Amino acid sequence: MLRNAGTVKLNNLMIFSGESGLGKSYVAILCHYFFDVLLDVTRFNSFFNESGFNYNVMRPTFRNEGIALTFNKMDLEKWLAKDAIRYVEYMINNPQMDADIEVRLPDVIDTNITISYSEEVIGLVNKEETYLKLTLDKISLRIKDDDFHDESPFALLVRYYLIKMLFGDPFNLVENFVFPPSRGPILTEDMQPITGMYSEFKKCLNKLKRTQRDGDDGNVNRSLFRDILNGEVTYKENNYFYRTGETEMPISAAAASIRELASIEQMVKKTDLSAVSVLIEEPEAHLHPMKQRMMADVTAAMLKAGAYMQITTHSDYYLRRINELLLLGKLLRRHDYEVIVKTLNLSPSIAIDADKITAYLLQRRKDDDSAEIIEQSLENGIPFSSFHNALKESLEILAKLDKYFEEDD
Repeated sequence: MLRNAGTVKLNNLMIFSGESGLGKSYVAILCHYFFDVLLDVTRFNSFFNESGFNYNVMRPTFRNEGIALTFNKMDLEKWLAKDAIRYVEYMINNPQMDADIEVRLPDVIDTNITISYSEEVIGLVNKEETYLKLTLDKISLRIKDDDFHDESPFALLVRYYLIKMLFGDPFNLVENFVFPPSRGPILTEDMQPITGMYSEFKKCLNKLKRTQRDGDDGNVNRSLFRDILNGEVTYKENNYFYRTGETEMPISAAAASIRELASIEQMVKKTDLSAVSVLIEEPEAHLHPMKQRMMADVTAAMLKAGAYMQITTHSDYYLRRINELLLLGKLLRRHDYEVIVKTLNLSPSIAIDADKITAYLLQRRKDDDSAEIIEQSLENGIPFSSFHNALKESLEILAKLDKYFEEDD
């Protein structure tokens, strides 16, 4: 149980490690929410309705020009905190979670957020049409009264405003993906999801099936994936296929590792990673240790391409490789950097900028068995204390067993 867990700050790459059962997935889902809510065309409607800003009711009062509404940043933060809990409840199918969090938006977001309006008459004489122009921080939305459907114009405008302020441009975040643990069987079996996490994953799969972009434009992620898979995955004839060499087979006949990675590989091939947020649970699942290291290379290349990632892991092989790439990133300014990467047989594009990664360890408290979230120092790479404890216990038991064998001799 997480209690007085600590502070988590969003970053480009967030890695959560620690023992099972301490809440890594919950925290990762919470972090992913803050990307998801900015792309959801329905969630912000609740904020405006709960705040008494119903567009349908207010629209007839807008004449000429003026202030449509003003709301406080603190009110938005309180709503985000409640809605984030609702999101986690949906994702894990537990509608009665006992949870409470605080949300703090960065200082770049205005303390008071104001949407102004002006009416515009456009068209030929006797055929004029009246448009309403809503504006928030130089972002404008021009609409007719029947132009919107599911999403309130207020909600749409605020979403784009937040994306602009947080990511530099209203179009710097356009898609999000969820890759839950044990995702492989969803590709081949007819399953009805119970949790929201797997429902969202199925939506992601459907989105990727419809996406046509599949050109090999020198994408380093694609070449890295080919190395991990020893081949490539394709979707055709309403089925996934795996090709290695001259052999092609339904993905149901491929190894579990191929099925686990296939959906992530499809996303890498078919999306613009520079505007994507991705939640990946256990990217190392079913992979040989060498392949787990290669998956860390894929993560680094996706980070370099601009993706935002929230990752949970139990793999010290994966974290060790992330650490190597962090250390490589610290050598970027050396005059002999190209020689170094060539000597180490590494791609220059997978060095990790330490400013773009945050690592958190979920650790059990000894006094009450609750869990806390500890931000880890990256000065010497991500520490893996929980893995060290497991290794220490193993070595101690092996030493005692060896002693018994020596006594028998």
